[in-house]
Amino acid sequence: MLDYNIDFSIYSPDYFVVTGTFSGKLDGNGYEISNLRINRDINSELTYSYVFNQVSGSIKNLKVKNLEIKDTNKNLAGNRGFIGSITGQVELEDIHINTAEIVSSYYTGTLVGTTSSSNAPIRNCSVKNVTITSTAKGNKVQAVGGLIGLTGSTGVVNVENCFVANLDIKVEAAYTC
Repeated sequence: MLDYNIDFSIYSPDYFVVTGTFSGKLDGNGYEISNLRINRDINSELTYSYVFNQVSGSIKNLKVKNLEIKDTNKNLAGNRGFIGSITGQVELEDIHINTAEIVSSYYTGTLVGTTSSSNAPIRNCSVKNVTITSTAKGNKVQAVGGLIGLTGSTGVVNVENCFVANLDIKVEAAYTC
């Protein structure tokens, strides 16, 4: 549980990520994580474009402000967003992202890049003031969304009482069938 706001602009380096699978419980307690930046280019040693790689637990009551994820390495497939992917018995509730810029390719969503979870409830979440630029070029699949990039689950992802406002999606090049 968070007991206070966390401003990452005062921390170095410019990134903080949870690698592997997060299967615990995070209660933000209404507090805010702000100014979180993840910048990965082709020369970067970073191997991620998310804050949480994969979630199979629960995250709730969390505010995120000024999220920046820039991944210009077009050679690596993957999931991009605050959460890269969700799987298993996941619960996301009352997560609010305000002001985000994501530059990426492949599967990109502001809250979740991809879902492979069945019956995952996503409740009372919001995404506001977001720009997503998809940089995939050529013969590549792109799945881009304000809340979720790709829903690849075999079950049902229950999205309840969530909204996206002031979203700008830019696609540099699209594959045609």
